[in-house]
Amino acid sequence: MKIAIVGGGFSAISLSLQIVSKANTPLSLYICEKDENIGLGTAYATQYSWHLLNVRAAQMGAASDDPEGFFNWLQNNESSWQMVDPAFKELSINKEAFLPRKLYGCYLSALLKEIKSIAVTKNIHFEIVNKAVIELKNAPENEISIVFSDHQLLNIDKVVLATGVYPIRNLPFVSPSSGYIANLWELDKQDLIDQISFSTKDSVIFIIGTGLTTVDLLTSLDKLDYPGKIIALSRHGQLPATHQKQSLPPLGDLNQILFEKTLLNKIRAFRKQLKGIESGGGNWVQLFETLRPATYKLWQQLAIQDKKRFLKYCIPLWNTHRHRMPYDSKRLIENLLQKGKLRIMAGKIISIQEKNLLEIHYKQGNAVETLQADLVFNCTGPDYTLTHSADPLIQDLLNKGWIIPDPLGMGIKCDSNFCVEGPLSRQIYAMGALLFGECFETTAVPDIRNHAYKIASQLLVDA
Repeated sequence: MKIAIVGGGFSAISLSLQIVSKANTPLSLYICEKDENIGLGTAYATQYSWHLLNVRAAQMGAASDDPEGFFNWLQNNESSWQMVDPAFKELSINKEAFLPRKLYGCYLSALLKEIKSIAVTKNIHFEIVNKAVIELKNAPENEISIVFSDHQLLNIDKVVLATGVYPIRNLPFVSPSSGYIANLWELDKQDLIDQISFSTKDSVIFIIGTGLTTVDLLTSLDKLDYPGKIIALSRHGQLPATHQKQSLPPLGDLNQILFEKTLLNKIRAFRKQLKGIESGGGNWVQLFETLRPATYKLWQQLAIQDKKRFLKYCIPLWNTHRHRMPYDSKRLIENLLQKGKLRIMAGKIISIQEKNLLEIHYKQGNAVETLQADLVFNCTGPDYTLTHSADPLIQDLLNKGWIIPDPLGMGIKCDSNFCVEGPLSRQIYAMGALLFGECFETTAVPDIRNHAYKIASQLLVDA
């Protein structure tokens, strides 16, 4: 059996770990990724020690059967990871902590070494191919040929698409400008320093979006001593809610929400549960902790029209309450607000044009307002429309009909084992962000490691 994972982020590490750990027969396993930093992806390749995980340390293990794996690694390898960054020596390591994503990247790099070691002991051929995959083709003997950017071929039996996050949403109301940063994650640390190096106390940075990417940017601007003003605008003007300092036990009867079949009735059941929890002195967070493991099941229960309604009307509230920021991030943002350096607004942007500065026209209610900024950052998040993908492999597979969009058009249509629906459904799998339309919550570590467990189990049955 020859298996290839296309993509080299967390998904590749989690799936590879599951495969080599559970394999009982020799096989060949390839990770195909043009970036040499295998395992880090966009999230964990950050150069900043102040970009934090938004899941507690005790829940960040890469394997579903070892959720505390990250925390245990920290305890057993303190002398090695403390040397990576001077800031790490000041960290308080406990199960409740929200630790630096850069530190989590160290854990993933250590897991890659562990995967290689296990592969050697089990006579598994494990190889990293640092090339971009541009196409899949039929090959003899029911194999698939992976075509790399240099047109070299690799014949395999099974392929797992794990290409990670979608491209940042394109904003049609923005005119091209040197002061417009379309993708924060394409800037390295020095790039961001250069962008703000000529800033004064009268400078203005305008941020489109108020989610977790904005939290990262606000933290960086503060840590890099940006002296000017910051304005962040989104439709609802809501920052993410904040994690409690200490985790709270789940509360609420999940079965009452699962029992209801329509979105409206599920929301009514949710509100009834919430009212009961709060009247008893509980916290709304505890109901979300109850829902968290069942998100996939709840999503699968909804009819397609209810899914569309949820994405249209409920997603802002869901995102602000479900995807919360660490307490330390909240304190930093409150400090910026109190100093008058940060302003959060609700509104809708009409246009952004370059004049002497960048001129932003936006609506608040029925009024059209204008302001000027030196820099504009797009922090609106990814565009989940599958057909908008710029990945040549995804476009190739769509054109061939080897993958098809899910009914929402927001990912790849697949079955319950994450086999893609199409002519090669037993040979091609998908995981992570590519399953957004099918699974909804697909980018957090607990979700991806569950995908990895299920896919690895299926692959090894076929081996």
